[in-house]
Amino acid sequence: DMDFGSIVSTSPSGTVTLYPTGQNPLYSGVLSTGGIVAPASFEIHGEKFQPFLIVLPSAPIVIPGPTGDMIIDNFVSDPPAGANGTFNAQGKAFVTVGATMRMTDQLSAGPYNSTFDLIVSY
Repeated sequence: DMDFGSIVSTSPSGTVTLYPTGQNPLYSGVLSTGGIVAPASFEIHGEKFQPFLIVLPSAPIVIPGPTGDMIIDNFVSDPPAGANGTFNAQGKAFVTVGATMRMTDQLSAGPYNSTFDLIVSY
């Protein structure tokens, strides 16, 4: 699960950017108040030592709330989308996905959930 943690707005609009490579998140106009903060992670299976290609969502995901929408966009992955990854000797590979979450100070407190597609071609 991709998790942006618990945050509060400190300006009219804010963002949280999660990186797939484990870098610290980038907060702008929001303050982290704790919780789990992590990119999404996937274990994928295919043929040993074969290359694969990742396709991420190109359109933003809009998560409606009672007082405004949260937007998730700018998806990035490790290995990068459009570049080949390779399955290991057990036919496994691991993919992590980050994105940017955009919010306004008008959003109500509470959990916001959604799904996205990760396409793996090999």
